[in-house]
Amino acid sequence: MDDSTDYGEERLVATGIIGLSVCVMVYVERGETIRVISLRRATKKEIESYVENL
Repeated sequence: MDDSTDYGEERLVATGIIGLSVCVMVYVERGETIRVISLRRATKKEIESYVENL
């Protein structure tokens, strides 16, 4: 969960692989709908954390 700023809604963070890149997605769930806030390549630190938690 992204709790760095109060957006008035719960923002969730997911990390995964797209093609050959590790990516980070921030999104919200609104009922049955998922709204993507941002999608970007992971930083080196995020990649290390992702690999450690596989």
